[in-house]
Amino acid sequence: MKKQNIFYRTIKDMLARERLERYSKRTVIIVSILIILFLLTFGYATFFYYKTCDSEACFFNYLKDCNRASFSRTTDLSFEYLINGYSGGKCVVAVNLISDSEEFKLGEFYKTSSMVCKLPFGQYGYPEADLSKCTGLLKEGFQEVFVNRLKTEVVNNVGELNLRIENL
Repeated sequence: MKKQNIFYRTIKDMLARERLERYSKRTVIIVSILIILFLLTFGYATFFYYKTCDSEACFFNYLKDCNRASFSRTTDLSFEYLINGYSGGKCVVAVNLISDSEEFKLGEFYKTSSMVCKLPFGQYGYPEADLSKCTGLLKEGFQEVFVNRLKTEVVNNVGELNLRIENL
């Protein structure tokens, strides 16, 4: 009878071990899948998700705290703003030109271009208002337009300046 008990216990132990191994494998697989899903969700939220703002107030609120958000604005020019978060103690905002206006006349080369602006913490306003904090092709386009307008103003007013100097 003792031999039967030992044999029975051995088979029972083998079956229990087998069930435990299957349970352990399932648990490892399920836990691995949950970890992967968490990491994918965290990665998406960290690197790809932008809160879409519909109003200027919403955009400025996110800009003030440097939280990730996007905003589109149409005036003479159409811009898309993407607040990317902090880098080197500054708030990084990508400014994309969506469309140009006839009045502003950016060159064809600069249409649909962009720039990156690094703003101080808590800045409240549109990034393109201070081009000294920005870099990129769009900034160069703005500077080119401003210089051309300044040249035009100087040329148009040279005669007037000469008359003023002669009258002194």
